[in-house]
Amino acid sequence: MLDHNMLCRYSQLCLTRSNLLNKLNDLKYTANKYSEAKEKVDKHKPIIYFGWKILTLFVIVIIYILIKNNLKIETVHYSSSLYQLLHTVSNMTCGIAFLTIFILLVVSVISRITDVNTYKTYKKIMPDVILDITKTERSINSISRELASYDLLPVCYWHLGHYIIQYILNRRADTIKEAINLYETEYRQDMQFRNQMEALNRINRQLYDNKMVNAAGFAMVTSSIIWK
Repeated sequence: MLDHNMLCRYSQLCLTRSNLLNKLNDLKYTANKYSEAKEKVDKHKPIIYFGWKILTLFVIVIIYILIKNNLKIETVHYSSSLYQLLHTVSNMTCGIAFLTIFILLVVSVISRITDVNTYKTYKKIMPDVILDITKTERSINSISRELASYDLLPVCYWHLGHYIIQYILNRRADTIKEAINLYETEYRQDMQFRNQMEALNRINRQLYDNKMVNAAGFAMVTSSIIWK
């Protein structure tokens, strides 16, 4: 007969290990987000990121001034209506181009500020995150060694140890093997039930869609008959 206190200890260790693994995943996710933010800030240098947009704005302004001055000089060779048309077209073209680049520049500035703030936020907490990752990994390794010393469950079942041990503590199973088999059976039944519910929901949605289509078709036929 398995010792009750040992089973409780083992169950608690499995549960603690699972929680630590989830915590470790969250910490590593934060570390990855920091790396992504740093890469984005380093990749988009301000001189390159904003320089071509600012330079384009100046070029558009210069082109606009040159076109406007040229049109004034050539006014004597064109009719008044043609000059007005060329003047309007040039103004609109330069205005649209200027506005487009200006909007891109503003969006780039906002995006850059957001990226830098995100990077600074992650950078501020990264020392604590790295320290937590080290402590969490050390705790997981320590618990894993203790779990291995009990030699109750295979490693692949450690993340389920808390649930499997409960079958024995609740006297639904007498051995580890029976507890594992009972868990696997109930898990398959639960998955089968979920699949059946998903299939039923799909059928209900399909019936509802067909009903709406039929109702819309009936309304169109009725409307056409009435208006005839």
